[in-house]
Amino acid sequence: MVNMEEEKLSSQRAAELALECGVHLAADNLDAFWGCLQPVLKAKISDESLALFGEILGEQASKDPERYFRAFDEMVEKKSQGCYVIVAKALSRMLETHLEQCCDHARDYIAQGESFEVSDYVGQGVLGQALVKYFDQTVGVLDKLSHDESRWVRRSVGAAVQFFSEEVRDADRNQRLLELTLPLMATDDDVVLKGVGWGLKTIGRYHPKLLEKFLKTHIGRREISLAVVKKAVAYLNPTVGQDLIRQASRHQ
Repeated sequence: MVNMEEEKLSSQRAAELALECGVHLAADNLDAFWGCLQPVLKAKISDESLALFGEILGEQASKDPERYFRAFDEMVEKKSQGCYVIVAKALSRMLETHLEQCCDHARDYIAQGESFEVSDYVGQGVLGQALVKYFDQTVGVLDKLSHDESRWVRRSVGAAVQFFSEEVRDADRNQRLLELTLPLMATDDDVVLKGVGWGLKTIGRYHPKLLEKFLKTHIGRREISLAVVKKAVAYLNPTVGQDLIRQASRHQ
């Protein structure tokens, strides 16, 4: 019988193992890397400790980023939630020096993950973080992803917008994000519309007049899903929200 107390992994031990994993990667010793990683994936470990492991791993990646990217690719192939958490946190620490590559890898991991959890966690943890820290460059990345063939990648744009709007109250930048998500507002894909609606309603929570004006301007001029509007107006004045829903329903 397994003693569950022995399965627990402390934050200190997670940090030590992350450093050890970095040493093994630097030496191109993948067997040792995986051997060091296994206790982290199998142990009873808090989300905070798992995230710390990823952050420390990402901080070491400047030594040989391509080697780390290859390791991350192998990790996500295992479809383990723990691997996704580690990799997302590691990529978030690499954004300053490898923004485009981190976003490209995040896109691939989201597409491979094909789940709400992966799309939202990586969408917020990598793409959302990139948007907060490097807004202008990341807007271009998200514009491309909003036309991606993967529904899960398109959903992640909404997750990134939601994260940004929670973190940054700048009205001009939130306006740009409304414009960015406009092509996604016509979707009838439930996976995508829930992500887009999540982002829009968060903007509406902190910038209600901004969202109200935007929807009034575009409903009827552009194809916008009624389901998206219903989600978007969640934090608006109820009377305003109902008026926008009625306006959208007339154009379905």
